[in-house]
Amino acid sequence: MVRAMRCFTAVVCTGRCSDYRRNPGYLAPESRTGLNALMEQFGFQGMRVFQFAFNCCEGDRFLPHNYPRACVVYAGTHDNDALVGWLTGSSTDAERRDALRYYLCGNANNWAFVRAAWMSVADTALITMQDLPGLGSEARMNLPGTSGTHN
Repeated sequence: MVRAMRCFTAVVCTGRCSDYRRNPGYLAPESRTGLNALMEQFGFQGMRVFQFAFNCCEGDRFLPHNYPRACVVYAGTHDNDALVGWLTGSSTDAERRDALRYYLCGNANNWAFVRAAWMSVADTALITMQDLPGLGSEARMNLPGTSGTHN
């Protein structure tokens, strides 16, 4: 932890880093606690991905009612399926059911997701370009762990 503090202090003091937004993915609870402390100390904003809120592995920190104000919410990222693709195929039945029931008011469309992200308490909400016109899985930007023309 001390080494990480020195590194962050050096980077912040150079003025070359003013923000933190990339989510490192799953972390063990003790690592998450350390990262959260670093981010709070240096004023870095964390990120939340709305699609992760309904994944049993990610849990509560991605649910919109648990967002801190100082965060950036993404409806999805370049590593996720487009919202329409997620709603119509790549999400599980349970994820889709929970999203529709709790946050999308039964509206299974991209704008319900966009609206939910924009209505959250997060300081910033970002929407990927393929989600604005409501494109499906064919517009997915990246499929992690693979190579090919879709990446």
